[in-house]
Amino acid sequence: MAEQQLNQGYIVERLQPQDVESMTALYTRVWLESVGSEVYGMDPAERDAWVERYNSEAALQAVREATVEDIDTAEKVWFVAKDNDGQVIGMARPWRADEEGLQRVGAVYVDKDHQGEGIADSLMDQIIAWSDAERPLYLWVAEENERAKRFYQKVGFAVVGDERKTVYGNIPHIKMSRKGDKQ
Repeated sequence: MAEQQLNQGYIVERLQPQDVESMTALYTRVWLESVGSEVYGMDPAERDAWVERYNSEAALQAVREATVEDIDTAEKVWFVAKDNDGQVIGMARPWRADEEGLQRVGAVYVDKDHQGEGIADSLMDQIIAWSDAERPLYLWVAEENERAKRFYQKVGFAVVGDERKTVYGNIPHIKMSRKGDKQ
């Protein structure tokens, strides 16, 4: 797998410690515009507490340390898309083995000003190239996030039965999975 993927106007690579603040700012901004918005019914006080906790210096330091650790591990990684000025405009977080031992895609977020430029596709290409192709890859997506569900379906994911879970307090999510080559 290539460590970098060059595209018109942006580059996709592994997150570096110096990019943690830019990645966290993007993650928070996109999360607030999507899942964390009142459209999904999230309590504003709970949302504000999450933002404060996620953006605390302790949280940022933990992500920096995990980024350094992840450089030497084969189990998890962050990928970021950066514009020509070096600003993070997209991010993705996959695991080869989550807490249940399954391959999972965490967040795939792209700045709203750069959606439709192929960044999510490039991030997903990196995830698929990095993951174990023989095993399925799964994710959870907000049930009402039609744009994200369409994107995941386009890249080979399908809704898994009726599995649901509630995330961030009361936001229903559905499970989607992409089959591995040995299935």
